[in-house]
Amino acid sequence: MRKSIWITGGILACFIILMLWFYYTAKDGFAEAENEAIEWALELTALIEVDHVEFFAGETNYTVVFGNNSEGEKLVVWVGDEIIHEEKASDGVSKSTIRQQVIERHGSVSFVRTTPGRLGELWVWEVFYKKQESDGMRHYYDYYKFTDGEWVDTYRLNLEE
Repeated sequence: MRKSIWITGGILACFIILMLWFYYTAKDGFAEAENEAIEWALELTALIEVDHVEFFAGETNYTVVFGNNSEGEKLVVWVGDEIIHEEKASDGVSKSTIRQQVIERHGSVSFVRTTPGRLGELWVWEVFYKKQESDGMRHYYDYYKFTDGEWVDTYRLNLEE
């Protein structure tokens, strides 16, 4: 009986150590990608100060760097493997305006994430949200043009089970 407890405890300890190693390895990968994107954005755009960073996963993944230029204007910089794109935040529609548009189009929703991204050739806001429907909770992705807030597309996912 004691031997089986020690074996079970050993297996559990190995499992925990393995999971911690996996977590920290994955976290380091994100931190490395974030730091690299910040370096590229500071070097190749008008960005001189970084506020925060978000990740966009689409057809092409982008690290989106938010910050300011030398005039104090807010910038948004998309850093991808093959392209870096920069926009003044004032040349686009704000996150709060986009979220308000989603509410106006779809009623009461619960926002999961709103981040700049790219859909096809368009620089967009991607809004990931969930909405209670008569047959259950459903997740959606809405896409709006970054520059003018025009609705582009909606992806409707399966109901939660």
